[in-house]
Amino acid sequence: MNSYKIRQTSLLGTIFIFLLILSGLRILFVALMLFMGGTEELSFLTVIMAPVYVVVFIVSIFMVIRTRRSDLVLNDDGLVYTPPLGATKLLFYSDLEKVSMGGRSYIIYTRDGKKLITFDDFRTQNASGIIAFLKSKGVPMEM
Repeated sequence: MNSYKIRQTSLLGTIFIFLLILSGLRILFVALMLFMGGTEELSFLTVIMAPVYVVVFIVSIFMVIRTRRSDLVLNDDGLVYTPPLGATKLLFYSDLEKVSMGGRSYIIYTRDGKKLITFDDFRTQNASGIIAFLKSKGVPMEM
């Protein structure tokens, strides 16, 4: 039984992980200074920026989950798509409109014209095998 997994990764996810770590450390620093009674060492700007760090921390958590959760599993029976947010969807190969190929990147579209997932040769193992598998299942290819 053939089975392929496409996990959508991007540089954006790495950036949000970096922001998550930085804002978390800054929140920890401000909290430690406040609880240790060292408010005279804290500048006014640091105290004012504390809520901004909390917002960046929360948004970063949301975006890391969003960028890391998206994937598509292809097998002989159909496709299982896990969107960044929401419930997992079971699709069939007849639900796919086309695979658009541009250079070394590929975009899979559904019948309603929505982009399902984007992947490329650099970040996806066996991308050419996935394309060959989709061709064997009758999904049209477009250059």
